[in-house]
Amino acid sequence: MKWRDRLLTLPVLGRWFLVPVYLAVRYLVVYRPWLSDERAVSRVYKRRLGMVPDLQTPRRFNEKIQWLKLHDRTALKVRCSDKIKVRGYIAERVGPEYAVPLIYETCDPGEITYDVLPVEGCVVKTSHDQGTVFMLNGREHENLRVIRELLRIALKRNLYHQSREWPYDRVDRKILIEPNLCQESSGTMKDYKFFCFNGDPRVIQVDHNRFSEHTRNIYSASWNPLKVAYGYACGAVEQAPPCLDEMLYVARELSRPFRFVRVDFYVVNGKPLVGEMTFFPTGGVKPFSPDSFDRELGDMLPLPAVNEYEG
Repeated sequence: MKWRDRLLTLPVLGRWFLVPVYLAVRYLVVYRPWLSDERAVSRVYKRRLGMVPDLQTPRRFNEKIQWLKLHDRTALKVRCSDKIKVRGYIAERVGPEYAVPLIYETCDPGEITYDVLPVEGCVVKTSHDQGTVFMLNGREHENLRVIRELLRIALKRNLYHQSREWPYDRVDRKILIEPNLCQESSGTMKDYKFFCFNGDPRVIQVDHNRFSEHTRNIYSASWNPLKVAYGYACGAVEQAPPCLDEMLYVARELSRPFRFVRVDFYVVNGKPLVGEMTFFPTGGVKPFSPDSFDRELGDMLPLPAVNEYEG
């Protein structure tokens, strides 16, 4: 159980006291906001991957993700990191039919009541956070008090401090409700994540059963399976989805303005929907197996010298 979840088992007075303490400890001890971005990303990288990143002439993919955090900053990245505002970008580039429908948005956890939750179930998440996701199957047996408490904690978190993913420092902190696409797909939902380099989708990550017995496969853009493990065990090799070409088209159009972005899809009734756009997958601190794939992926992402880059 996560520490924030344990806090919710305490009496109300205990939560009022300990939640601020919990947030303060994470802010001061874990995030260390007084560090420069460069020192902070180097510290997290070394702690997670066991080596100091080369931030001047990066060669590995994970190193280059750190470089992008420090040097490649545009307002469009902020817009596309916002899980609400990205829908407008998707609609402009490829059409609104590729965006997941938005049922409700609010800044107040107190507004998450049975009056706004659809009877058929939904997903409640935040616009600026990672991991704060609630899959609701219906109104009847959901503990909304606990969900509202967790949302209040999430709205106080600034994901930027965790690994200096700077767009999250500027994203509006909101709560959103969207359809439960897993229900619409009869429980067979997969996540298709397209790694796009300068507008070119080169690698596809496919996640199965993200909330239980999670497996992850890596394919080339032409759907050749790659013998690479990335955070989770590999599952059985599968056939390409019938809408692969359509997903490749959408990924190209959405990724054109960026040096690198991962475009994440769901497929519902044969139709691809863009879930979100991710500029720093796993914060750039998750190892690949074999390790050589980190360098192979890095070779797909050419970067200018720091002193030549103008932003």
